[in-house]
Amino acid sequence: MERFTAGLGRLEVWMETSNLGNDLVVVLGGGERPHIGGAVMATSDGLLTPLRLEGHRELDVLEPLACNLAKKLGVVVLAVGGIHIENATNDEISQIIKNCRELEECI
Repeated sequence: MERFTAGLGRLEVWMETSNLGNDLVVVLGGGERPHIGGAVMATSDGLLTPLRLEGHRELDVLEPLACNLAKKLGVVVLAVGGIHIENATNDEISQIIKNCRELEECI
């Protein structure tokens, strides 16, 4: 298992990766209370299977993360996670998304 981080303070996000055979499992978390807000499975040919909890927006970062990694690596990727920041501003949400994209570059 590998762990990567991006950002600082309450805007810090982290990603843990683990191989399952030839495929990849990604756990994404961060903010003040990491949790499971959604999950998505992606194949290298672009097929996405999302799972979202009501009221959560994690798929906004999990879908591109899983899709891009699946295409890049040619494997099935399962990405799961959640990032919670209480009373996040639009600027903070934008920074969290940017930090998540930075994590993608670690693989």
